[in-house]
Amino acid sequence: MVSFSKVMKVGAWVLVAGTIASSIYDSYQDYVEEEGFSLQSMFGSAGGDAGAGAPALSKKPKKLSHAEDEKLMMQYQQYRNFADQAIQREDFSTALEVYELLHEIVSKSRTIQTVDRGSTLFSLFRLASILQDRKKMAKYAQIIIENNGPNPVGPKLDETMSLYEIVVKDLVEDKKYAESIELVKSVMTKYKLAPSHLSNQYSILANLYNKNNQKTLYIESIHKAIEQAKLSGDKAYIASSLIDLLEYYATEKNREKVEEIIESVTPYFEAEKKIQMLRVTSPIFFENEFYDLFIRNQEEIIPLFETKINSSTGGEADTLKLKNYLLREKNHLACGKLILDNQEEALELFDNVKNHEDLVYTIPSISKYYRTKEALIEDDAFSIVLTPHEKAVIPEGLELVCEFENPTDPDAPTIIEKAVQTSGNIVLETTNVEGIDPSKAYMVKIVLYKKDDRMEPVSKHFQILSPQKPAKGPADPMFQQLL
Repeated sequence: MVSFSKVMKVGAWVLVAGTIASSIYDSYQDYVEEEGFSLQSMFGSAGGDAGAGAPALSKKPKKLSHAEDEKLMMQYQQYRNFADQAIQREDFSTALEVYELLHEIVSKSRTIQTVDRGSTLFSLFRLASILQDRKKMAKYAQIIIENNGPNPVGPKLDETMSLYEIVVKDLVEDKKYAESIELVKSVMTKYKLAPSHLSNQYSILANLYNKNNQKTLYIESIHKAIEQAKLSGDKAYIASSLIDLLEYYATEKNREKVEEIIESVTPYFEAEKKIQMLRVTSPIFFENEFYDLFIRNQEEIIPLFETKINSSTGGEADTLKLKNYLLREKNHLACGKLILDNQEEALELFDNVKNHEDLVYTIPSISKYYRTKEALIEDDAFSIVLTPHEKAVIPEGLELVCEFENPTDPDAPTIIEKAVQTSGNIVLETTNVEGIDPSKAYMVKIVLYKKDDRMEPVSKHFQILSPQKPAKGPADPMFQQLL
């Protein structure tokens, strides 16, 4: 139910059989439980049963002879075995290719459709999600929407609305804003939507109008979202729409209104649920350069998250993931302090993360103009890729100085200097690094300056390279996507 704008900023599409749960009220433990982070919960049993929530195919194929059905069933079983083997070895690309062949087989046989019960289609969608293949996610989302029929109700309607968000997200990634706006408007008239659904659709529209620079329609849609949320009586929708309004005033740099809305929305998030409000508003504050509010949020998140971990009833593996997510929040706090030139406190926080015994995952850093896209230790090489923030305007005439930590002598880093372009990624690498301890993390420090002026840094970006072989590893690639 969280608005589309916040879904895009906060994280993963949370996939479950039959529904896609996306809510600012979800706790991080819900990510662990619902995403599962295990093959069993992600793909069901060895037989691949998608459960009662799986959609029936809306278009039935022609009736086949018994011999034709038997031949297809044999192929179906063989491919299922191939797919299961690929999943077990975490070769998700191959599994996706095999499931696409399975989908073709299922589409040819009524008998197999009865056996399959939609599990192949859901597995395709999940695999596309794991691989972050947005085109295929959108493709299979549209097929599931079609199979849900013209008048879905209850959980099916919830699922359909969430799947439309994935289709819209794909259009937005291609900057097809006008097309995405028309799609959302058509959804609002095509289905019988309760005020709660209408509130979310208006929130989506608001985000799209904002991206399309239609400011008047942007704010009008936010107010309509709030109106429908209040009609629904659902506190989560009311809170979500108010945060949309907060985001609007943040983009307008109206601090007074931002503070006012924070005060009004906070009561909707009691106890540990406040973590969700903080996680949603933090990127809003960061993007709009309210760095002090971003830091304030991070300083509140950390103790709340520590309490959550201490009371967690999950297993050791799940608790480790939660601890790494806490390290992410500490790393973000360090990034905020670095932006405000409080380097001493920032370095203390970075060191805490870097040397933490529970550090398993790569924790991407953020700075004024960039975020870390990749940060790797491979064999005897260190590398990092920075990508600009969506709205970043990078000044002309900048150059950078990059210091890769030297494993054999911390006081003698490997230094790289280069010009900074006003667009595109920054790629930095050092090879033939000696003395790398695979159980340790290392630091990269990147400082941007105006050309020929090394006295005053323009921006600093510090990134921790996580251990190649962490003591409590290995890393789970699906969880890494959430960070």
